[in-house]
Amino acid sequence: MKQFKAFFLKFSFFALMSVSPLYAQTYKFQQYGIEDGICHPFVYTVNQDANGYLWLGTGEGLCMYDGLNFQGDFTADSLPSAFVKKSFKDSEGNLWFGHNDGSITMYDGKAFHVIDHGAEITSTINGIAEDPEGRIVFATQNQGLIIINKELESMVIADPFNRKLISSIAFTGKGHLLLGAYDGLHVYNYDFSSPDTISFVEKVTKVPYTQITDIVYDEAGDLFWLGSQDEGLYSLKINPNDPANSLLVKIGNEEILKYTSVLSIMIDNEGYLWLSTQGEGVYKVNVDRMDMSVVELVNFSEHNGLGIRFTREVFQDLEGNIWISTYGNGLAALFNEALTFHEYQDRMGTTINAVITDDKGYWMAGYGKLVRVETGMRGSTRNYTSSNGLPSDNITSLFKDDETLWIGTANSGIYRMNTVAPLTALLIFRIPSAISKAPPV
Repeated sequence: MKQFKAFFLKFSFFALMSVSPLYAQTYKFQQYGIEDGICHPFVYTVNQDANGYLWLGTGEGLCMYDGLNFQGDFTADSLPSAFVKKSFKDSEGNLWFGHNDGSITMYDGKAFHVIDHGAEITSTINGIAEDPEGRIVFATQNQGLIIINKELESMVIADPFNRKLISSIAFTGKGHLLLGAYDGLHVYNYDFSSPDTISFVEKVTKVPYTQITDIVYDEAGDLFWLGSQDEGLYSLKINPNDPANSLLVKIGNEEILKYTSVLSIMIDNEGYLWLSTQGEGVYKVNVDRMDMSVVELVNFSEHNGLGIRFTREVFQDLEGNIWISTYGNGLAALFNEALTFHEYQDRMGTTINAVITDDKGYWMAGYGKLVRVETGMRGSTRNYTSSNGLPSDNITSLFKDDETLWIGTANSGIYRMNTVAPLTALLIFRIPSAISKAPPV
């Protein structure tokens, strides 16, 4: 027998109409703006060092948050003043920052190191990755790649990328470099023992002719996720023998993610994808790695607590908290996603007396009414009233036993309902209350 969490409560809410009500779910985001001490309201990237401090790339350079205060004065460290576009934590725990003027900064947990790459680089840093040999590779928008080894020596590779506007990079681990550009996805040979011999292979023709904004490897599915400008989200299963003809699948359908501008992708500890978007807030998506169908989707935006539609990155810290960088609204944090508020709008006020949850949603009950709420991507709400056999009485308790929902009332006994029968066949059976007929003591 399955065990279900049941609890009873009583609070005011708006009554439910016979049709589906307007249903809203509000998440409790913690907002950090100028009034809270954040260095600048435009936050482009978030990362965390080994000590647990958060580092923000903002419109006025680096900003550090220690959990209590923000600090942005690093003039003594001679850091570049240009805003920080990208951040990256390498396999040794060092933090790397790419600035919009081509400058590069590294923080090893104790001190900053401003990298002298010995070239007239003025192009913004759009991507950072680590190759299998531990080199850190920076993608500039229009001046090629900057490669830095563990001794902090650098080289600039520009010739293979002439007239190429680069927006993202990733390594396949099979001797190939994936390069996202403003005209799609390109494959390059990358000799890990001699990275200065990079050569172009070919364009991945199935990827649309648009900007590939982010490329993220998913170890669980052994595939890559591609974010794009105005073309949504894709999965890419690499063919090691012919990477240009790898398996590409567009995620979503006509109603979700089809034309979304995905700016960045983060995979959380549970395998969910978090998509930062331009104009649609943040999506949390559960994708089946076998058939690439969207199993569950939540959109965080103005309507449910995030407060803004324009976001840049999502970051999960060492404790599992979610941090969202935004354009103009500072930083937002989601510390406990389970803490949400539910609102129902209708004409007549009544009372919720009982709530019970299961793995697909929950049931709520009040005076003469029972409501089933299915959560997840295809969420739905169904209402049950006297037309389904419920009495005009307060429903005071609920209990679910496998496929049966038991319903206790104040004065009309106990009812039961088969929860898996079709809507037209749902019957509620009254069991006469032995308590109400018991002789007085």
